[in-house]
Amino acid sequence: MSHITPPASLITLTVPCADLLPLLDAVMPGLEREEAEWREVFRDRMSSYRALSRYGSPACAAPMGVARFRALAPLHRAVKAAPEGTTVMFPANLMTVLRNAVEDLRRA
Repeated sequence: MSHITPPASLITLTVPCADLLPLLDAVMPGLEREEAEWREVFRDRMSSYRALSRYGSPACAAPMGVARFRALAPLHRAVKAAPEGTTVMFPANLMTVLRNAVEDLRRA
């Protein structure tokens, strides 16, 4: 008998919103600030690149905080809007993103 392990994006966790909200509320303001700063930098870069090239966007990698913000923002909105006592199901890899964001916040 063989055992098939699904990809991480298909593995889900079911967690009470009350347990997730304090973690998300702790990390989201810093990530949101970083994302807003990156948007300004990217906008400035894009305007200068448009003058130089017509072949697409520049190769600008977003910082990790921006990627984390964009991954966690929909989950944060859903958890905040959920009625009390609700549980939320989400991909397990988002828990890794949240855990890493919390660890970075603790180190700072």
